[in-house]
Amino acid sequence: MKKVSFTIEAKRYFETDAERLAEVKDGDLVLVEIDFDQETTNFTVYPEDENPANFPAEEDEFDAVVEAFKEEIEEAKEIQEAREEEEKEMKMKIINLTPHDLTVQHEDGTRTTFEKAETPARVATSQEKVDEVNGIEIVSQEFGEIEGLPEPQEGVVYLVSFIVRTAAQKEGRTDVLSPDTSNDVIRDKDGQIEAVRRFVR
Repeated sequence: MKKVSFTIEAKRYFETDAERLAEVKDGDLVLVEIDFDQETTNFTVYPEDENPANFPAEEDEFDAVVEAFKEEIEEAKEIQEAREEEEKEMKMKIINLTPHDLTVQHEDGTRTTFEKAETPARVATSQEKVDEVNGIEIVSQEFGEIEGLPEPQEGVVYLVSFIVRTAAQKEGRTDVLSPDTSNDVIRDKDGQIEAVRRFVR
């Protein structure tokens, strides 16, 4: 398993760090994210009932965290493996037809990644010059046919871009979803979207 995440009480996480322990309050939590491939660990401290995505993530020592929280890591792995097995057995199959890997973070902190499509679904576009302003060309843009979207299949939904979803729904399709990139997405330290929390129909 490449990545594992779990939530733990802040006082438990910082019990060997007197300075940080003194800073946290009763009820504070820590979201721990471990990447075993990259051997990196990030943690986010946040108040109970708050969204951890609204607080900055910090780096920690990989080996020290893995050694200190063996039980929590094993439990998180078991939860994640059970979820993955459950998803395999579920009737509904989700196929990603976007050009990017899409990761969803579940409420318990675990994540599921849907690999990008080799041939993404797209909407054909055409442009025509309609004006010019200060030497800058102005064009009109029209959307055409949807390309790369399979016919509906029972028990299958497709992850597509907002534009493809909108075009498909105009044709009566109900089997298309797009990632919800609203304000509570999870971003990395560079501000890039790392995971979403839900899909939009």
